[in-house]
Amino acid sequence: MTCKINADTSDGLKIVSDTSGVIDIQDNGTTRLTIGDTVDLQATELVLDADADTSIHASTDDQVDFKIGGTDRFSIAAAASTFSHDLIVSEANSDAATAVTIFNADGVSTVGNESKLHLGCTNSATHGGSIIAEFVGTADANHATDLIFKATNTGSTLAEKMRITNAGKVGIGIAAPNGQFAVSDGTVTLEMNPTSSIGFMGTRTNHPVQFQQNAAARMTIDTAGRILCAQTAQFVNGSSAKFQVSYVKNSEFGIHIRPSDNNTGGGEPMLFQNQAGTSIGSISANASNVAYNTSSDYRLKENVSYSWDATSRLKQLKPARFNWIIDDTNTAIDGFMAHEVTSIVPDAVSGTKDGTKTRTKFIEDADGNFLFADVEEADWTAGKENGTYPEDSTWTASEDIPDYQSIDHSKLVPLLVKTVQELEARIKTLEDA
Repeated sequence: MTCKINADTSDGLKIVSDTSGVIDIQDNGTTRLTIGDTVDLQATELVLDADADTSIHASTDDQVDFKIGGTDRFSIAAAASTFSHDLIVSEANSDAATAVTIFNADGVSTVGNESKLHLGCTNSATHGGSIIAEFVGTADANHATDLIFKATNTGSTLAEKMRITNAGKVGIGIAAPNGQFAVSDGTVTLEMNPTSSIGFMGTRTNHPVQFQQNAAARMTIDTAGRILCAQTAQFVNGSSAKFQVSYVKNSEFGIHIRPSDNNTGGGEPMLFQNQAGTSIGSISANASNVAYNTSSDYRLKENVSYSWDATSRLKQLKPARFNWIIDDTNTAIDGFMAHEVTSIVPDAVSGTKDGTKTRTKFIEDADGNFLFADVEEADWTAGKENGTYPEDSTWTASEDIPDYQSIDHSKLVPLLVKTVQELEARIKTLEDA
């Protein structure tokens, strides 16, 4: 059966329906619309608004363009065209040098075990018509897939910037992160890795970890495991001082310890133990005062003797009056010369007479005052530029300096007490005579 509008077969509008259920709409003998299993439009443009500047059109063979406001905004091509792209996203701009962001003709491709999605650029004046980003999925025989994000800085060289591994680890600037999250600048790698037994954040290589606030270093854990508060480098060479605090005298506390409850019953803000875990001393406190305690339990001692001559040893001590060289007021105080006490009460003195030690890689200010030790020269140079160290400071690789002796005056108390007892006994003997 044939149904016709305009019986003239050479021109006019015709609606033709054949026995297969296909309907053709013809104009001047040319089919314009076929309706059946598919709809076949033979025209080159579908206009979508009243002024005819927004449309879907196919002005180029094997390419569909989406036009908005008279300008092509989006194009789909069957194969590489003169633009060499599958998907074009263009921004209207009078500047001819403005880059056009696109997905390349091979924007989605599969080569071997890799699937790639490219983000490129058509404008050779600014980007050389290069691929500017690439998303790559890699898979092995078991379909274990890493997702790789690549980008270019200049030209057309792609470099990996971030990776999500098939184990769920994220690496920025590093292709093989050990931790669950890793960031690397090529030299220093910082990782975060929570596990069932422990969670850590730190570096895998020999570099410190620094905590900053307002772009200023507030705490540093250096490569020897020392914790440095309010400083970026240690004050003391070697690993003898694991916890170091810098503070402003007369306005700050170096360490502030306070109980969380009413401490009238006492407590130990600080406890000292030997390697075996035995307590050897403490700093105890109650609501009113502090006591500095050292181990003295009889169960820790042997070869105990109460018969020894204290008076003879005491008379060898040479108390003196002096002032400290660094004290500009020259205030006289009482005390001892440490080396003069060594042979009398050895355990009261630490260090060796005229001892020295080597200070390495240290920084001094313009007046020659010591600032920091164990600072690499390259770090000092960089630190002067970023304000970490004074610009007029100096760096010295190595220097021998005095290792001063010290004395614990409390160790003299037993000698003093025993001498008083001996004097008391002699006085009692004289009184009884």
